[in-house]
Amino acid sequence: MQARTTVSQVGMLYAGRFLTGMAGGAFSVSGPVYTAEVAQKEIRGLLGSFYQVLLTFGVLFTFAAGSVLSPFWLSAVCAAVPVLFAVTFVFMPETPVYFLRNDQGENARRSLRWLRGPLVDLEPELQELQLAVDEERKNQASLRDAFKTLGARKGLLVSAGLLIFQQLSGVNSATFYTTVIFKDAGSKMAPTQATIIIGAVQVVTTIVSCLVVDRLGRRILLLTSDLVMSLCMFALGTFFYLQHVGHDTSALTWLPVTSLSVFFVAYSLGYGPVPWLMMGELFLPNIKGIASSISCLLNWTLAFLVTKFFANLVAAFGTYTTFWIFAVLSAFGVLFVYFVVPETKGKPVDLIFREMNGDLVASPDFPLKNRDTGLSVQGMRGASAVYM
Repeated sequence: MQARTTVSQVGMLYAGRFLTGMAGGAFSVSGPVYTAEVAQKEIRGLLGSFYQVLLTFGVLFTFAAGSVLSPFWLSAVCAAVPVLFAVTFVFMPETPVYFLRNDQGENARRSLRWLRGPLVDLEPELQELQLAVDEERKNQASLRDAFKTLGARKGLLVSAGLLIFQQLSGVNSATFYTTVIFKDAGSKMAPTQATIIIGAVQVVTTIVSCLVVDRLGRRILLLTSDLVMSLCMFALGTFFYLQHVGHDTSALTWLPVTSLSVFFVAYSLGYGPVPWLMMGELFLPNIKGIASSISCLLNWTLAFLVTKFFANLVAAFGTYTTFWIFAVLSAFGVLFVYFVVPETKGKPVDLIFREMNGDLVASPDFPLKNRDTGLSVQGMRGASAVYM
């Protein structure tokens, strides 16, 4: 009877995680798209960054609530959040872009009026959105044709590569097993307190990243982030190796907390928010849906695999080896960013695409020009940049 009850509970846990994963995956695509389509151009980048900020806030909320609630009540409280969202979001409008795509111009006007208020002249923005939708229809690509151009293939390589290395850094394993890691390390700090501190650090540093990403650029944040993450995982692995060989680590119990804290600071400054931001910058609108879906699929698949088999890796190779593996993979991520990832700061989507496609040449004395026509594209702002 006890075994049957346990099997039933495990089955319910798997079913719940499966449904939560399906819903979370769908929201990770639709949420940023909705935000981009309702936001004004002047604040679109800032609002788009809120996705990662609120994601880290959700982690902090779960850590804090989990320290005082039983698993049942923690699940109940977390379940109430999407219910509250559903009740309030019913009153939100559909996006103007959605209505324009479905030839419902008057509904698009009503939606934009609701979003912008009664005093704003809507015509310039409506015309801009309509031009973008018309351009998107002209260039709509099938899955077969979507990646025929070099620029599209490079964009997919960069976007998918960043999201793959994001997961191979071991961030989800470090997040989900934080309490276990601190217990195994023999840290004097209560594991629940340490996880709350780390969650708070993630929130603060992600906000900082949102404020500096357009000043410092994407590449410098990614390179610094991944390098520091690699060093932190190496330090964490070294601590557990010393513990494994019987070395007295009582004077080093601060190292796991420090390493994980710095790891999450580095992640939240670069490899956390920047790959999601760049995913919206690397693709033209006609392939953005297909390319983003492929990138997200790879990211979520690896998130599942790394988290699922973290305990298996620890059992097979030891905790120290597992963290060293993450350190090496993050080091490869540094090389990937250095040699493959372009800088996209301050550039419209169409210009980024042309650069990756090899259509542009540049010199110190002249602006970027098209290789075939020789026409300057400096300051170019095509319709395809509207959704950026």
